[in-house]
Amino acid sequence: MNTDRMDTSAVYGLFEELKQSLTEMASSLKGRSEQQTIDLSKIEELLGKMNTLSKQEVFSPEQISVLEEILTKSVVAGLETVFEKLDGWNAEKRETLQAIEAKIDEMGKESRTVIRKEHVFSLDFKNSKTVITLCCMGLVLLFSLVGNFWQMRQNSQLSDNDLKYRYIKMYGEANQEKLMDLEMLFTYQRDEQQIAIIRGQVETYERLVKEQAEKTERARLNTSQANELRKQAESIKQRK
Repeated sequence: MNTDRMDTSAVYGLFEELKQSLTEMASSLKGRSEQQTIDLSKIEELLGKMNTLSKQEVFSPEQISVLEEILTKSVVAGLETVFEKLDGWNAEKRETLQAIEAKIDEMGKESRTVIRKEHVFSLDFKNSKTVITLCCMGLVLLFSLVGNFWQMRQNSQLSDNDLKYRYIKMYGEANQEKLMDLEMLFTYQRDEQQIAIIRGQVETYERLVKEQAEKTERARLNTSQANELRKQAESIKQRK
């Protein structure tokens, strides 16, 4: 924002200086126009435009472009008017100035031309390798999700079957009524709270059975060791 104001201030000062110089030149030439015919219409026209625009303190980018164009044309018009008073003015110099003025007009038109760029993106599903790759990856991901979901259901079913088997084993027998109750509880009217209670009962029972088996094994080993020691003692007695 600060840069824009500095640029416009510089342009404003430059045009004020140019306006003063052209005003002095036009006044001088008007004083001599009584003896010689000089066309001052270009300078007067440009001065009129500059008087209107120079009253502003801040210029828009479009107005700065217009002022730059007026500045250049003013210089060309001033040179043309002054050269007409010189003895060395000839057709070649006039053509040079006209060529410069034509080039300035052309540059002004180019600067005012708005270039519109349109970007068109197309997606060819038959030939685009990227799209085909993305589609394949999407299908693989979909199949993977479906497979994981199916595997989770299978694991849950196996876990339920294992718990039902251990529960029946805990009671030692199972009749048709007991099996139907288990199916209702695990499948048709699934009750997670009741299943958690059954799991706790089964795990407690299995822990107690394991502890009892360990105690029985330790007792058996102790009995075996006692018998072995007794045999060794009898053997020692017989040696004596």
